[in-house]
Amino acid sequence: MIWIELIILLACIIIGARLGGIALGTVAGIGLAIFVFIFALPPGGPPQGVLGMIIAVITALAAMQAAGGLDYLVSLAEKIMHKHPQYITFVAPVVTYLLVLGSGTTHVI
Repeated sequence: MIWIELIILLACIIIGARLGGIALGTVAGIGLAIFVFIFALPPGGPPQGVLGMIIAVITALAAMQAAGGLDYLVSLAEKIMHKHPQYITFVAPVVTYLLVLGSGTTHVI
């Protein structure tokens, strides 16, 4: 039984990843419905800690955007990359890392 469940789980992951976007969530919901209604497994609770972190990061990013901090970080990244165009393959990943570190999310990239 565990092998069938594992195959269904991997199939949902692969299909969702290939379709991408909103289909990933849809395939995850279909997989959850299969596990709950066909295999009679109990559904888990919502990940409250993860949801709290997501809300905190988005709230902080929205405050930074409203205050102009995000525009400032992007302008700094632009200046650094324009200053050293010959080393762009080395500078761009470092600047990207620092931009994500400063903003708290990869959404800005």
